[in-house]
Amino acid sequence: MKKIILASLSLLYMNTSFAVFCPGNFNQINNGDTIEQVEAQCGKETSQATHDEEPPVPQEWIFYVPLSQLTPTTSMPPANAATSRLTVALDNNKVTNITNNGIGLPSFQYCTKGLISVGDTAAHVKDMCGSPAMINKSSASGSDNTPKTKVTVLTYVTDSGTTTLTFVNGMLKTK
Repeated sequence: MKKIILASLSLLYMNTSFAVFCPGNFNQINNGDTIEQVEAQCGKETSQATHDEEPPVPQEWIFYVPLSQLTPTTSMPPANAATSRLTVALDNNKVTNITNNGIGLPSFQYCTKGLISVGDTAAHVKDMCGSPAMINKSSASGSDNTPKTKVTVLTYVTDSGTTTLTFVNGMLKTK
């Protein structure tokens, strides 16, 4: 009898281990639920944003960093100041290589807002360094007809804080 109860409890635990609870109530939602299913369980979201993401392909982002950012200076550099070429290689939206003027580095600390390192996400690089001057994308991994991914983010603001739920091609994606 104990084995049956233990097995039942473990199955119950396994079923809820991948569950997520709605912000603001304890209704259960699951990975793979549609936006409509989540709205039925959780209620209307505070805001919704949708954008298309291109499939991740290997990329090379090129930035031109003013030399004045690389060395301390007490005066403002002239508008036509010399630059250093920062190249960031990305694969699957993660930094795989950083070079500054052809020299490989594990990290680079002179972006406008802070440090970037091998392993960082593309979004982090963009947050720290701004938009690249040029992007080279690989075409070897697939054709240009690869469909984009539709990403929808529902934001719920409740008394306990702000919660975001991310949907990929209309299905809830939990981490």
